[in-house]
Amino acid sequence: MPDFSLMLIVAVAVGVFLYSQMQKTISRVDGDEFSEFGAKPQENGEKYAKFCDAIDEEILHLKYLVKSNLLKNRDQRDEVLENLSILSKEIVFLQGAKNERNFEEKLVQFLGKIEYVIERYYVDAEGLKEGMRENLERKFRQI
Repeated sequence: MPDFSLMLIVAVAVGVFLYSQMQKTISRVDGDEFSEFGAKPQENGEKYAKFCDAIDEEILHLKYLVKSNLLKNRDQRDEVLENLSILSKEIVFLQGAKNERNFEEKLVQFLGKIEYVIERYYVDAEGLKEGMRENLERKFRQI
């Protein structure tokens, strides 16, 4: 009987050790899923928040261009401003959800929506889109 209790104690000790090691590994993996370029999750969150601010600045620039009459059809001025206001609200909402796993995917989809608005309503859409991409790339690198 004493041999059985010694084996039971060793088996429980090994089980506790394996359990603790698995918990450490799982917590490291969960933390690494959000990190990109070796950054901590909080650093990426701050980086993305600043990038969302830069995107919102681009939306404000597009609103200014509406007032400068750079639209294909001036009769759609109110429609364009409404779409840009919706996009501005949406980027603020996205900024609040920056810790989600699929945040980058949502951000890319959002940038696609902005490009669609530019293509649909603005004169020289390709030039505007290229300028926006360059501005956002430069601002992202500065962050």
